[in-house]
Amino acid sequence: MILRDLTVSGRLPALRELTYASGGIVYPLGGAIHHFLASTYGEWRIDEVYRDVWKYGAFEDEVHAVYGRTLEQLSDEWQYWMRQRYYPAVVAAEPLSITARVLTKLAIKPAVYGAPEGADSARGVLYFSPSTGYTNIYAQSFAGGRPRAVVKGERSAEFESFHFFESRIGVSSDGIVAFSSKYFDRDALFFWSLEKGRVVGRYQFPGLVSILSPAWVPDRQSVVFSGLAVSGYSDLYRLWLGDGRLERLTSDRYQDLDPTVSPDGRTVVFSSDRTPFGPQGGRNLFTLDLATGTIAYLTYGDWRDDQPRWAPGPDGRIFFASDRDGTYQIYSVDAGGAGRRETNTLNGAFDPEWVDAEHGLVFGGFADLSYNIYVAQPVPQDTARRVALAAERRAPEWTWPELASPQYARASAAPYERKFSLDFAAGDAVVAPGVGSAQGAVFVFSDLLSDHQLYLLVSSFSGSGFGNLLDNFSGTAFYLNQSHRVNWGVGAFRLRGLFYEGDFSTLYDETSGGAFGEIRYPLSRFTRIEAEYRVEHSNRFDVTRPDLIENGPTEFHRVGWLASNYLSYVRDNTLWLPTGPIDGGRVNLTGGLVNDISHGRFDTWVVAADYRRYFRTSLRSAFAVRLLGYYAGGERPRRVNIGGSWGLRGYPRYGYVAGTRAWLFNSEWRFPITDFLSIGFPFGVA
Repeated sequence: MILRDLTVSGRLPALRELTYASGGIVYPLGGAIHHFLASTYGEWRIDEVYRDVWKYGAFEDEVHAVYGRTLEQLSDEWQYWMRQRYYPAVVAAEPLSITARVLTKLAIKPAVYGAPEGADSARGVLYFSPSTGYTNIYAQSFAGGRPRAVVKGERSAEFESFHFFESRIGVSSDGIVAFSSKYFDRDALFFWSLEKGRVVGRYQFPGLVSILSPAWVPDRQSVVFSGLAVSGYSDLYRLWLGDGRLERLTSDRYQDLDPTVSPDGRTVVFSSDRTPFGPQGGRNLFTLDLATGTIAYLTYGDWRDDQPRWAPGPDGRIFFASDRDGTYQIYSVDAGGAGRRETNTLNGAFDPEWVDAEHGLVFGGFADLSYNIYVAQPVPQDTARRVALAAERRAPEWTWPELASPQYARASAAPYERKFSLDFAAGDAVVAPGVGSAQGAVFVFSDLLSDHQLYLLVSSFSGSGFGNLLDNFSGTAFYLNQSHRVNWGVGAFRLRGLFYEGDFSTLYDETSGGAFGEIRYPLSRFTRIEAEYRVEHSNRFDVTRPDLIENGPTEFHRVGWLASNYLSYVRDNTLWLPTGPIDGGRVNLTGGLVNDISHGRFDTWVVAADYRRYFRTSLRSAFAVRLLGYYAGGERPRRVNIGGSWGLRGYPRYGYVAGTRAWLFNSEWRFPITDFLSIGFPFGVA
């Protein structure tokens, strides 16, 4: 869809314009470019480009050497190749901007709400949208106007994340919305009252990890949905609301998705890969008789039939999306599998639901690089292309060829083999003639699942009056285990050098070494508890001591063993833009105690609280509020600078505002001034 939309709209970028491209759009573009190069010039040239890139000073030189074309010539060939691929579709189909009315933009998975006899102002669609950065469920009436947020997601553990590309919304006749959301460690099925504006029911099931596309049975006594079990099987389930009983409707190794229930409540239609075309990614529609459990074909073919939705009424049809003609279009069939193609749009159409004869269909589409929701009348019946259930059909089943191999079909599962590989390495070196040199490097290793990570950091410096490289060696080794909900890590370190305290005024020379352990327990995606314990031997000499001026302790030199204990509570659901946080809030409560074991005293203790809240004033501006409290004590209390890593803005003119007891309140209105700035020179624009 993305490539077709870019090509037909004339916005396909040239190859040179992709130099600084970012975001998800680079993946379909990159795939299309590689496909063009392989089919036109051969795959071996692509391998040569990657293999010999180090031989050339500029990418354009390598392109000319490997392909015999300039980058501009190659770009023109690729764009022409793309136009040949997609322009013929313009002859046979019209864009959505002509054939349909946009109901709302940047939206997906529409579901109709409101009584059929109600006014347009009381009827409309519910849908998912990430238009503010957070994904919410919105309501948009057929009468128009601004949409309103019904359920605000991605801010709390209750609505941690909606599966908005996979799961549809179900709405009952009396305005109870059924949807799924991740809730702590697994999905939950929620029921939301449009009238009351709150959750009126929530269900979780120990055996199910994922819940998708709940659909109401017309009598409102139960809900049918697709569930992913802990075993990895995706089947259909029925929740009886009266007693909370969960009934399993299908039980096999096939993927069963998007159930919809007939108006009489006797039959379920769903999409499944239990077709013979399943191993190649095909999906067909099937009927499930709720009384007998019989499963039968409703559609049959080597394509993907998805998102069925049964229209209300005794003669209701089943509307669904299918890519059988290359682009997703909307089709409808009766209970016997006979039907027609309902749309013929250039952009594609999916997630259909029938509204009524006046409005026609509401469905999703893709145009102008955005998922939108449209309303349109179906193609006239006399011109619609007819479809029918194939007379000859193979059995609705298939087997995995891998099961014939003893290596994969054995009864006992093979243990996960943990093998570390180098993920990242970086280093730098600095030389000051006549003074000395410094160098350092960092290495990160992990296994395939990133459950186990290893961090290595090494550095050293030398120079006149500073000692040699070995004496000034610093290093840290840290192992992090994330294979379970409780993350833990252990490490060892040696530090040597000149350092600043948190006030950026206290300078000290220290040689220390020891070991530490960390534990992190996530209460939810947004809330966690962190703890750290550290034992070290410290040899510290204070070069500058601001507290001497304040008649504080006067011990410049400390040698001994220290034991540090820190505990933090963190809650963070902030939404970030490149310019900083724009919405949400953050809370950090930290307490710590450092024991000087050698001298039997508290070296330092600290209690700190930091609260930040961002109130959205527009899409890219916010009013920011911060409250900070800090209190430190002990023999050597740690000072804090309330201005952060820089001096407090506006005061004082030079230096920092620092101390052992501090509180701060500040508020700011943050907004961008320019998107970009260009300066014109005689030789070009910078």
